[in-house]
Amino acid sequence: CDPNPKVDGISKLKAAGIEITEGVLEEEAKFLNRIFIKNQTQNLPYVVLKTATTMDGKISTKNGDSKWITSEKSRAEVYKMRKKFDCILTSSNTVLADNPTMEHKFKCILDKDSKIPVGAKILQQGKIYIANRENTPLKDGALDLKEVLKSLYKQGICSVFIECGGTLAGALLKEGLLDEVWQFIAPKILNDNKGLSCFNGIDAEKISQTKNLRIYEVKNIPPDILVKSVL
Repeated sequence: CDPNPKVDGISKLKAAGIEITEGVLEEEAKFLNRIFIKNQTQNLPYVVLKTATTMDGKISTKNGDSKWITSEKSRAEVYKMRKKFDCILTSSNTVLADNPTMEHKFKCILDKDSKIPVGAKILQQGKIYIANRENTPLKDGALDLKEVLKSLYKQGICSVFIECGGTLAGALLKEGLLDEVWQFIAPKILNDNKGLSCFNGIDAEKISQTKNLRIYEVKNIPPDILVKSVL
């Protein structure tokens, strides 16, 4: 059934005397149309987080060194992924730490206190939307992430690809704003608990506090693997 309230094809078919069988491959159809369904039912973009980690879940050493965890093949795959989304989103922390280019037609940067220098590579290409305290309300001292997504949807953004560090990833997960996680895993072990993790959002004491995901694809990108999961 189409979630768009302007569409009522089933009623029209029934009124025309056509026999209808509903619910055939319903879950599969919903998954295929998951971006459109979220757009229509929540007025929010569909959100996918990409991360790249060692086997023990680390995205960098304790002093921020991260080049490179995954292979050149995996990084090339990320370039292809970005093109499938209306917008890529990152934080000022990532920009200040890595000074990435992140080529894309539309980029959103979370920069509450306007810390990004005008010469940053990410600002040199594509349309840029910077969410800061002047255009976005704060929540617990940080930018209200749901309000950022609402603003993007109002600008015609239906899907968002996020590349960021553990703090923003953890906040998005905690607030239930992620639809999927795409995780590249390299056959490496940092073996240091002081290394930075891909998610850092809560002070957990019980395994029952974990977020449960459903893996729907595992892709081999030698020497790495890519695991795609939906929440």
